[in-house]
Amino acid sequence: MNNYIYNQPKENNNSKKLTMKELIQAVFIFLYHCIRGIVLFFIPRSLLFKDVRGCNVLITGAGSGLGRGLSIKFAKLGATVVGVDLNLDGLKGTAELIEKNDGQFHYYECDISIPDNVYKMANQVEREIGFISILVNNAGVVTGKYFLNTNEKDVYKTFGVNTFAPFWTCKAFLPAMRERNLGHIVTISSMAGLTGAARLVDYCASKFAVVGLMESLRFELTADGFDNIKSTTVCPFYIHTGMFKGTKSRFIPILEQDYAVKMIMGAILSDQKLLIMPRIFYFMQFFRSMLPIDACDYIYEKIGGHSMMADFIGRSNNQSKLD
Repeated sequence: MNNYIYNQPKENNNSKKLTMKELIQAVFIFLYHCIRGIVLFFIPRSLLFKDVRGCNVLITGAGSGLGRGLSIKFAKLGATVVGVDLNLDGLKGTAELIEKNDGQFHYYECDISIPDNVYKMANQVEREIGFISILVNNAGVVTGKYFLNTNEKDVYKTFGVNTFAPFWTCKAFLPAMRERNLGHIVTISSMAGLTGAARLVDYCASKFAVVGLMESLRFELTADGFDNIKSTTVCPFYIHTGMFKGTKSRFIPILEQDYAVKMIMGAILSDQKLLIMPRIFYFMQFFRSMLPIDACDYIYEKIGGHSMMADFIGRSNNQSKLD
């Protein structure tokens, strides 16, 4: 568990020039994946769901919001859920909801922004629960302040929970997944990890980093031959969890938590690599890459992007604004 250093894979032949045969083959494979993606778009996602009965699923931020909702859903599907949070009372509340329906839920109080805490917790989970086959990095924190009003403590806290914690949890649980070439890493990022937002400078920066972490880790695992370790990155718009209380949107409705949980569960169970919610943002991301920046900035202003966080309240201090 504590050995996180691996030898580099042997040098392959990817650096050699492609032959005509290999180029044609590559084109056909590329077209296959494009057509397959189109076909899968029209197939009911439930037909692609994998069975998680008997799996051990660890979810950070399980004491409230999305973490609680995902914990309940996984437990109903027969998984053993391991909840991790700094909010012990919240974890107990999640445990009560799951256990009254005969679900399996174990919980650990842990500040996941501190690496030593994560590694100790991971060792304890491995001893007491066993192999974690699905890791859900859900915990998040937001300050909602203007950039110049954020202090060093705010920034360290934001990056500690939103960015560094997924690094530590992945380093803690990935070695066992590599040994078995089996597992699934899920990270809840945000649309703020794909586009900037006023009064969310530190939050956006932390979520941009997480998107890069997940994409790079996916490439690395594939390059090393670990094709059975899946990954899912989730980039939702604002969700009614309390974390963004007071946020307003005059163009795109704020997502309901039950809907978000349903969509995230569908993405996990079907091994979807990237989930953006709502779907309109897939198209917006495409056009954003094509249009001039000034045009994109103008659209952002007109849909009320500058004022979305104007009345931000967030969670109360005793809830740590943690999701």
